[in-house]
Amino acid sequence: MNPEVGIHENVPFETYLSWDAISNSRLQMAKQSLAHFRANIAIEKTKPLQLGQLCHCGQLEPLSIALRYCVMPDFHLSPENIAKDGSQSSSKSTAYYREKSAAFRAANKGKEFVDEAQYKLMVGVVEAIAEHQRASSYLRSRGPVELSIAWVDDETGLLCKARLDKVSILARLIVDLKTTMDASRFSSAIAEYGYYNQMPHYVDGWRVLTGEEYGAAFVAVESKPIHGVRAAPLGQEFMDAGRAENRRLLRDIADAKESGDWPCYEDPKEWVPPHWFGAGADPVELVVGGEVISI
Repeated sequence: MNPEVGIHENVPFETYLSWDAISNSRLQMAKQSLAHFRANIAIEKTKPLQLGQLCHCGQLEPLSIALRYCVMPDFHLSPENIAKDGSQSSSKSTAYYREKSAAFRAANKGKEFVDEAQYKLMVGVVEAIAEHQRASSYLRSRGPVELSIAWVDDETGLLCKARLDKVSILARLIVDLKTTMDASRFSSAIAEYGYYNQMPHYVDGWRVLTGEEYGAAFVAVESKPIHGVRAAPLGQEFMDAGRAENRRLLRDIADAKESGDWPCYEDPKEWVPPHWFGAGADPVELVVGGEVISI
């Protein structure tokens, strides 16, 4: 469904996902090809993605944890979990485990199930953020969380949307929480996973709706102990690069909508090696001005 243009609080995530508008994740599909953007194949919910969403809920909406999530008991570790041969088992394929887990799911219908290990990781993430001064100040300052916004792009007329983790009113920042395997390499993750596209999308949407120019910041926290935390604004070089790419992609999408042409990949003239191919080969020697140079 098409959302109303504006700022929307208390919108369930499932409702936000149903909005027929261009999100950052959808926009990034156009990086692969316009055909991929048009297909809009849903992102598979992997265990790391589930943990990331659980950590978002624990940090940003802690009162919603009990309403949205349920910890699956370790029925497979029960002394009553007996295999067919009569021996005690820790398998989740036994009749005992299947019956117990099915009854538990039925009693907690409508909730998302996580295991004890995931829940403990979420608690560790939240505690680590609370102990980190800058991250805590970003995420606990005055301002709404999980804010859904929808706007019309000025140039292309395309309807866009975003889900903002945190709007810090005093700091005038839009803050995004990321779980990561290694917070020491988060600058590389910003480039590798296109996070630098995400924040200009958010900031530009906020500006269209409010007329206010906000900055952007990331809080990166490791999903496994010791749950290292880093927090900082996104630099201008990243912002400029992301904004330029987003602008190009929106123009391409608008052109495709008008023409009805949604191309996929272009064929290369020929298959050539990637830049790293042959990196271990012997160096080539050149004679330049009577001097031998190896390359």
